[in-house]
Amino acid sequence: LLGKAAADGGLAAAAFGLALHYSIMLVMVGVFVLSATRLPTLTRRPVLWGLLYGLGLYLVMNWIVLPLRWPETFGAARPISVANQVFANLILVGLPISLITARRLRRPAA
Repeated sequence: LLGKAAADGGLAAAAFGLALHYSIMLVMVGVFVLSATRLPTLTRRPVLWGLLYGLGLYLVMNWIVLPLRWPETFGAARPISVANQVFANLILVGLPISLITARRLRRPAA
């Protein structure tokens, strides 16, 4: 969003970038939690659905969102880079979202 100014923005640009990153993640979590409240199967098999959700997030971000925003930078990617990104989205994003959601939604009401 800041373009080249992001490199020169210092602490303010870094804080904005961090806030933006967490905002995007909040939307990703919110979509899964909202879906899980309507589709109980997502909490019954959280590992499977977490991995699939992570893969879906990777596909949406890397094939739709980022290429629309920066078309000049997205083309053929190196296989190791793709593998790293897919791993991160599956294991570090989708899986924790689903496991935490399943745990929180399965708790009996106090």
